[in-house]
Amino acid sequence: MGGHGEVLRGRGRVRRGGRLRQVQLRRGGQVLDPEVVLYQAPGLPFTGTGVWRGRDGMERFLVRFSEVWESMDFLEQEHWGDADTVVVRSVVRFRSRATGKEVDSLILQLIRVRNGRMLECRPFYWDPAATWI
Repeated sequence: MGGHGEVLRGRGRVRRGGRLRQVQLRRGGQVLDPEVVLYQAPGLPFTGTGVWRGRDGMERFLVRFSEVWESMDFLEQEHWGDADTVVVRSVVRFRSRATGKEVDSLILQLIRVRNGRMLECRPFYWDPAATWI
């Protein structure tokens, strides 16, 4: 996987909101292709337009995401792929900002890579209805 580990590595906690979110995107921005596109499935509480383009789009998505989720813990993560395509399997725990409730979810992401940077990401949620806690 080489350089893709920066984007895909890890267990840990991601707090969404305020300065920390912005710092994380700045670091992640180094591995994003300038033409990066994030496609979110319709019907999720943080989908917004469903398509988020470029660094500005990713920042807008993270703002929308942080309105819904207080935190996201990566409990497990595995990835497979080559220089052009990566599949990531993550088990995450979301904590709702509105209710404080937590939900564990399985997410698969199909990621296209160009010149070592993320060009496109399409996440698939095992139980999309569970994201409405």
